[in-house]
Amino acid sequence: MKTKTGVVNKLKSNRAFWIICVLFLAIQYFLCIHYGMKRDYLFCDEVYSYGLANSNEYTFLHPGENDEPLDNWVSGSYFSDYMNYCDEAFNYKAAYVNQERDVHPPLYYMLLHTVCRFFKEAGYSAIPGIVLNLIILAFVDIVLMYVAANLLESRWRGLAATVLWGISSVGISNCMLIRMYLLQTFEVLLFVAAHIYILKHKKKMTVPYFIMLAFTVFLGGLTHYYFYFFVAGLGLCVCIYLLSVKRVKEMFAYGFSLVAGLVCAIAVFPATIAHIFGYRGDYATKNLTGFSTRKFISYIGYVNKAYFAGLLPVILLIVIALIIVYIVSKFVIIHISLKREEHSIKYSVDVNRIDVNGKYTGTLSANALLFAAVVIADAILAFVGIQGSELVNARYIYSALPVFAIFMVWGMAKLLAVVAPVNYNVIIGVVCLILCAGSIKVNGVDWQYVTYPERKEAVEQMAGNDCIIVCHGDGKWNNIYAGINAFSVMDRCRYVYEDDLGELSDLTADCGDELYMAVINDPRFDKTEIQKDIKRIRKTTKYKNVEKTYDYAGIKIFRMTTK
Repeated sequence: MKTKTGVVNKLKSNRAFWIICVLFLAIQYFLCIHYGMKRDYLFCDEVYSYGLANSNEYTFLHPGENDEPLDNWVSGSYFSDYMNYCDEAFNYKAAYVNQERDVHPPLYYMLLHTVCRFFKEAGYSAIPGIVLNLIILAFVDIVLMYVAANLLESRWRGLAATVLWGISSVGISNCMLIRMYLLQTFEVLLFVAAHIYILKHKKKMTVPYFIMLAFTVFLGGLTHYYFYFFVAGLGLCVCIYLLSVKRVKEMFAYGFSLVAGLVCAIAVFPATIAHIFGYRGDYATKNLTGFSTRKFISYIGYVNKAYFAGLLPVILLIVIALIIVYIVSKFVIIHISLKREEHSIKYSVDVNRIDVNGKYTGTLSANALLFAAVVIADAILAFVGIQGSELVNARYIYSALPVFAIFMVWGMAKLLAVVAPVNYNVIIGVVCLILCAGSIKVNGVDWQYVTYPERKEAVEQMAGNDCIIVCHGDGKWNNIYAGINAFSVMDRCRYVYEDDLGELSDLTADCGDELYMAVINDPRFDKTEIQKDIKRIRKTTKYKNVEKTYDYAGIKIFRMTTK
C-alpha cells in the first residue's frame, strides 16, 4: 500500500513540476514578446548586427571606412539596404567577410542572416533579431534547467534558478538585445552541461566526450572571444583536479579536447588571431591588468536592481543573520517554550551545549567540486566582462548571470534549511518570484528606449527631404548608426565634415527651400559648437531659419528653411 501511495505522490509531483514549467515558459515568452513588440528604436550596435549580417556592398557606414556619402548624395535606401536581407538565397559569405573586417566571430551574424531571410525588406525593425533571440532562448532555458538541476541536486531548485534568471529583468533584457550575448549565454551553459553529462555517465574521457567538449569550445569561440576565458577558468580547475588524483592521461586528453575546439574555431575563422591581438584585444588585455573600482561599483548597482530589486543591502543583512544562526546551531541547541497565562505569557529557554570535540570526516563529491569550478570560471568571465570592456554596460556580464542565479539558489537552500528545514524549497520559489517581479519594477527591461515614441512623429515629418549629416573630421568614430532611423526615410543624405561647412552652399545648390541638418553625437559637438556651426550656415547658405526638431541618443537634427 505504501508503495502505491509513493507512486501516486511521485506522479502528482511530476505533474506539478511540468505544469509549473509550462507556466514559466508562458510567462517568459509573454514578457519577451510584450517588450519586444514595444521596441521602436535600435541601439547603434544592433544596427551593426543587421548590417554585418546582411550587407554585401559595405561593412561599415561611417566616414573613414565608407566615404561614398562624403563624395556624393545617397538615397535614404542606402541606409535601410545596409540592414535589409537583399540576397535571393542564403549568403553567409557577407557575414563572414564583414566579421573579418569587424572585431567579433561570425556565428551569431550567420544565424541572424538566416532569420532575416524570412523578413525581407523589414528595414529598421527589431522583429528579426527578437525572433532569433526567442529561438535561442528556448535552448538557454533547457540547458540552464539541466545544469541547475544537476549542480543543485534538485529539479525543483533547478527550476527556481531558471525562473530567477528567466523572468527577471536580467533574462528578459538579455533577450531584448539584438547582439550575440544571448547566444554566448547558451554556449557558456552548454560547456558546463557537457561536463555534467560526462560526470554523470562515465567520468572518463572517451572519443565521443572529447568531440563533445571540443564542439562546445568551437561554438563558443565562433560567437565571442570572452568565452575562452570561461573555458580557461573551468578547464584549469578540472585539470588541477585530475592531476591531484593522478589521472594524468585523462588530464591531457581533456586539455587536448579544449585546444582542439580552439584550433578548429581558428581554422574556420583565421581572423580570430588578428582580432585577439589587434586593437580590441590589445585594449582589453591592458584593462585586465588593472582594477577599476568605479566599474565594479556600477555593475554591483546593476545586479542589485536587475536581480535583487534594489534590496541587496537588506538581503545581505538577512544572510548575515542566517549565517550567525547556522553557526550558533552547530555549537548549541536552543529550545524555546511558551506558556500562556491569564494576563501574561511565560517562557522558558533551554540551552544545551553540543560536544564538538572529536574527529570529523567528510567527502567532497565530484558534483560539488564541479559546482565550485563552475562558480570560479563564472567569476573569471564576469571579471573579464567588467574589467576588459571599454564601456560600462550590463551586456558584458549577461553571459555570467545565469550561473550567478544558480549560486543564489544554492545559498538560499543552505541558509533557509536552518530555519525552515521542511518547506524551504517552497520559500525559495516564493523568494525567486518576488525578486523577479521586483527586478522588473525597479530596473525595468533594458534596451526599451521608452521615450523614443515621442520622437517618431518628428522622424515621420522629415521623410522625403534632404539631409546634411555633419561629422567631426578628427579620425575618430562617427556614430552614424544612432540616426539611421531618421536617415533611412530621407530622400537624400550627404556627409559633411565640420571643417568643410564653408562649402555647404555649393553642396546644397540643388536642394529645395527646406533642408535638414543632423549633428552626430560626440562630446565635441556641444551646444556652443553647434551654435557656431549654425551661424556659419546662415551666413554662407540660403538657409536662414533654423530650428531643432529632433534630439535622441545624441543625434540632433535641425530643420533649415530659406524663409
